[in-house]
Amino acid sequence: MLLGEKVAKIALGEVGVSEHPPGSNSGMKVRAYQMATDLGGTGWPWCGAFVAWCYKMAHCPDDNLTSASTAVTYDRAKSTGAIIQEPRVGAMICWPGVHIGIIVENLGGGLVRTVEGNSGDAVRVRTRRLGENGSVIIAPLAIRKSRPAPAPRVYYIERVDAKPRLLGPWRLKASRDKAYGNLPQNLKRTARKTRTQDNKYAILVGPRKILGPWATKQQRDVALKTLRARGENVRPYSKPKATVNSADSLGKTV
Repeated sequence: MLLGEKVAKIALGEVGVSEHPPGSNSGMKVRAYQMATDLGGTGWPWCGAFVAWCYKMAHCPDDNLTSASTAVTYDRAKSTGAIIQEPRVGAMICWPGVHIGIIVENLGGGLVRTVEGNSGDAVRVRTRRLGENGSVIIAPLAIRKSRPAPAPRVYYIERVDAKPRLLGPWRLKASRDKAYGNLPQNLKRTARKTRTQDNKYAILVGPRKILGPWATKQQRDVALKTLRARGENVRPYSKPKATVNSADSLGKTV
């Protein structure tokens, strides 16, 4: 497991930890986070302390970037070339002087999933848009050396020779459904309801041309091997996974 993945795993394991009492910037676990910095006491905003604690627990060198102050973390990163452009798992996302969290997944489209301390008085999972509200990505050398986190993809198989037959289309869904119910059993076994590009109702009959999606390449390739063993002419391909297209508001971070 890469160091950045270890940092992300530690962070994800803390989701749900909250302040006691709410709004106090304190509590048993929150104080443990705060002790990971060189700022004594408790009762102060702890998002930076949470990041520092995660790096320590993962035994990931932070190159002296982490601090109780997000402004200090940013200044240190700027002066040492630790600000990067592409997201990496385990890197920090920082709003200088405001807030900081840990990137745990690249969602694609400029969005990342994060784990953040002191987000609504707790450790929470958030979706953030890179660059929004002045955010920057900060990564110590151990994480900068790793490859950028890939955007998620989904995996498919195309039956090259498959030519399913289109029945219809019908303007009304009820008309299509009635025709589907009247299909002979030998056709119904390979029939499926669909919509045309102009949003009318239709039926496809015959072998599916596109199979999938699978969440991983390995899962898809198992099916690919089986189909090829049957003598089918098939082609594997993938495409970016559709993701959320909106980010969370920064919310309460103090």
